Amino acid sequence: MGEGVAAAGAGPGDKDDLGRDLVGLDPHGRVVGMLDVDRRLTRQAAAGCPPMAGKVLSALEEAAAGSKLWCAAAMVMAVSGGWRGRRAAASGVAVLAVAQLVS
Repeated sequence: MGEGVAAAGAGPGDKDDLGRDLVGLDPHGRVVGMLDVDRRLTRQAAAGCPPMAGKVLSALEEAAAGSKLWCAAAMVMAVSGGWRGRRAAASGVAVLAVAQLVS
């Protein structure tokens, strides 16, 4: 089993040998202990990420959320992908437009 993970049947407040919350199911079948595991994994991932990579990934995430990244990808496909690339780019831009209107 993984670090801090228990089999089904672990209850709220159950701890592993190191005192960490276990992940398992409560009597109603709901998952418990995931918040502790999520926080621990997030800290480990952040600690292993170089500062420059964090900045680049943050900028990339912002560009993707604002559709800039997808428009750039469509442009590259339209320019270098022949008729299939132009068709895929047009479909992608149309889907982006619909998604912006719906949301």
